[in-house]
Amino acid sequence: MADALESDSCSGTVAIASRSAPQKFQAPYDRVDGDVILRSCDDVSYRVHRIILTMASPVFADMFSLPQSSDIVTPSETDQHTVSPPIVDLTEDGKTIRAILDACYPFKDPDLNDLDAVRTALEAAAKYEVAKAIQFGERRLQAFVEKEPLRVFAIACKMDFEDMAKAAAHQVHARSIFKAGLVYVKELDEVSAGCYHRLLQHYRRRGNWKGLKFCMTSKLSGKAVKKRAKGQAKQTPLPPASDAPPPFHSPHADSVIITSDNVHFHLQRQFISTVAPGLADRFPVATALKAVQCVDVAGDSDAYLSRNRERAEQHSSLAVEEDSTVVGALLQLCSPLDVPDLPGEDIDFLTRLVDAARKYRIERVIWLLKILWPRYLPHEPFRAYVLASCYGWTMQAKDAARVLLGETFEAIETSYSPALEIISTQPYFRLLAYHANCSAAISDAGTAMTTWLSDDEVIKNISSSCRSCSTYYTNDKTARWIVPAISKAVELLLQRPSPRMLTEGIRLAEIISSIQEKKCSFCSPSPLIYISFCDSVASKAQQLIDDVDFASL
Repeated sequence: MADALESDSCSGTVAIASRSAPQKFQAPYDRVDGDVILRSCDDVSYRVHRIILTMASPVFADMFSLPQSSDIVTPSETDQHTVSPPIVDLTEDGKTIRAILDACYPFKDPDLNDLDAVRTALEAAAKYEVAKAIQFGERRLQAFVEKEPLRVFAIACKMDFEDMAKAAAHQVHARSIFKAGLVYVKELDEVSAGCYHRLLQHYRRRGNWKGLKFCMTSKLSGKAVKKRAKGQAKQTPLPPASDAPPPFHSPHADSVIITSDNVHFHLQRQFISTVAPGLADRFPVATALKAVQCVDVAGDSDAYLSRNRERAEQHSSLAVEEDSTVVGALLQLCSPLDVPDLPGEDIDFLTRLVDAARKYRIERVIWLLKILWPRYLPHEPFRAYVLASCYGWTMQAKDAARVLLGETFEAIETSYSPALEIISTQPYFRLLAYHANCSAAISDAGTAMTTWLSDDEVIKNISSSCRSCSTYYTNDKTARWIVPAISKAVELLLQRPSPRMLTEGIRLAEIISSIQEKKCSFCSPSPLIYISFCDSVASKAQQLIDDVDFASL
């Protein structure tokens, strides 16, 4: 049984494993002079040559340069029939590995006759950095642009094929893919929501959007932001050191946190470890103290710590990337002595707090910010939804989606936040689909809403408020302004399917105006009747919207 080099499915790292060598190989990858075996996840094996893989792929080159177990024997010309080469277990299936090898070896072109095969081959080629296979896959992808433009668009965005993405986007428009509504394909799961947003805008603008770049990846954006931040840090001189105000300037402190604006927070390590374990782990002294605990000679631990006290004290400070306003707010939220006054409209500051709290594993702050999240929804509901989706906060995202029902579909679709570049398309699509489905639920109800409302006790009482028009102008003894007012409410809900819109602001005024136009000369409904009517319509609309399953979209 020969040792094997095994590729981890998550990280792509290599580990030594002990597995028996395969007995059969697929031609032409069955030559006896092959000095390494690639084995797929479905147990298809290929006997290949290190030199070719090394030249074709930097990843394989690094893999083969790693130290190997001493009992791995490289077969010689005399014993190549008896000694099995080392085995590299890969997470891809046999068909995908075969496509990569066919691109590297001078035998034949890879067999990529369907889009699924092209996609998996491109993903594997990118993973192992096989440039030749990537180039071949890109050429094969071109053949599917007209037939399956949306899938090709998603694959092209993931692979950063900008020209291919642009060609696919033009085909999406030419074929009117979104004419009947939003369309989703599984490949979009691995593409940023920003790419899908730009595709929708390109479609709405009839393909006329000069200078548009579809493949703005979050990875590239993140690098650009860090590069700018470093450049600014070099240009901006560090302000003079200052101490944080009490209670974060304790004389009993044994640790110091230095913020990006050079403010020093003097704290006890025990407090930091309790409230922010992720922050405590970053102190270099923590490593020194662990070393003390590992001293196994009786009585030497205290002596070791005493001899290295000065060194430990030198490492008791920690510089962090956040400024004093963020660090101060985090510590105040954790402290029983002080509570910060967080701004109710500054979602930028809230985002910085959440990012820092997640980074340093400050669970109390995360829990509290989730509770405070609704206060930020009225100000920037779209951004709040995207950020909640980024953080994995399902309930907070759903609350933001409900608030966004008060906006038109077009307004939501054209909204943009940089956070769209760091979430997948799925939550963004879910938001748009939720809004569209809520409008559809109101539309599908149609005349049924009139029937439901006619049977409503509140509406019955309102109908009898004017004996004249309910008796002489209609056959069903309903005040003649009732049905037009319901139609007006449905019209408003189709654009903004938020029942709350019917009970406040300009939408309420529009319904009242409609009632005034349709009522008879004897009608004199009071403001309370207007409010009761709108409340009843909103309640029925809410029942329809509650039946729309946000999570399943």
